[in-house]
Amino acid sequence: MSQNRVLNVSKIFSSVVISCVKNYRMGKHDEELKELLEFFKTAKFPQTPFQLNKYMFVDNVDGIINKSVNDIRGYRGSEVVLDSLFKHLRELKELCLKELSA
Repeated sequence: MSQNRVLNVSKIFSSVVISCVKNYRMGKHDEELKELLEFFKTAKFPQTPFQLNKYMFVDNVDGIINKSVNDIRGYRGSEVVLDSLFKHLRELKELCLKELSA
């Protein structure tokens, strides 16, 4: 087999492996995303506008949920960054749970 052919096969194999790893990583987060979306279907949100965290105020709950979900579903990179994309959804859930217990 020529060296060019070996390199091409190696590149294809690497590409498939990387794709599988990315799909697996997203698979780990799919369950959490599904649970969060299910939670938000019946959640009682604070009256808008409200402060989500130290840096962010929310005046459109649907907007922040949709933006976060689109960012998560569209991301294809670092596991650490993917996990951090869940931050606002997790904060929103925590805030809703506090509202429920108040």
